[in-house]
Amino acid sequence: MLHAAFRHECVLHTPLFAGFSGFRSKLWIDDVETGLYRGVYQWQGGVLARRYAAWMVALLAPFSNAGTARSHVAEGVWRDDFLLRPGVAPAQAGDDWWRLAEPITLQGNH
Repeated sequence: MLHAAFRHECVLHTPLFAGFSGFRSKLWIDDVETGLYRGVYQWQGGVLARRYAAWMVALLAPFSNAGTARSHVAEGVWRDDFLLRPGVAPAQAGDDWWRLAEPITLQGNH
């Protein structure tokens, strides 16, 4: 129930991201079987993305299970490419938690 409330709250605050320099878009993805979810963002530049990610992880960590609030920046990879071709972003062995298990087909407006 807390996770559902948190996700709802995050959706309400998404328009505020426009105030972050370099923010382009955000897409929520979730696995209905496991309850895992994440935000996939498009930023203009890796420096801006890392700055935001560090801020967001620090904000979420006290309210999350230990080690579950984290981020990964795949610089130079467009959001839609990441979704349609999960292997497009390089990963190091053992540090691929952020990769999708399979492609996600985009539906409707994106």
